[in-house]
Amino acid sequence: MHARRIGEKLHLHLSSFETHFLHRVLAVILENYKAAPSDLDVSTADAWYSTRGCRSAKMSANEIQEWLAALHQIKSGSLRHLELWIATLAKPQPSGHRLSIDLRDIDVLLRVINDYRLMTAARHQLDETEMSLAADRENPDLPPARRAALLEIDLLALLLEQILAAL
Repeated sequence: MHARRIGEKLHLHLSSFETHFLHRVLAVILENYKAAPSDLDVSTADAWYSTRGCRSAKMSANEIQEWLAALHQIKSGSLRHLELWIATLAKPQPSGHRLSIDLRDIDVLLRVINDYRLMTAARHQLDETEMSLAADRENPDLPPARRAALLEIDLLALLLEQILAAL
């Protein structure tokens, strides 16, 4: 995977594996962004729509509901981008896959990637320590599903690094 900025666009050049992986990530996020916070699994809802900060700020129940609605509106506002990127990645390309993103939309892509990482970590009960220790990926005692989740989180961290470096 390679990210390069040209003018007002970021161009991602992806291998077939990377294309398939990113396509799947975007499709999963698309489906979850369509869901109301109350319809998400508990771990994803807690990762994306935690109200701990609201409660510590002593927000009223009404203010918390408005906050959650605003967060969901931001996520829902990304649906058009996700649909376009998914469609682009689904098209066969003979010389490698390329996804071009307007710089004004980079914040959407970064948020989507980060939300997938948060969702994956929450669903597999991975904490910051586990996510930061490379040795855990090779730990044979770690269940395969958790190792696979850590690998996905790592791959997306590399993508984030490439994007930020290109910008």
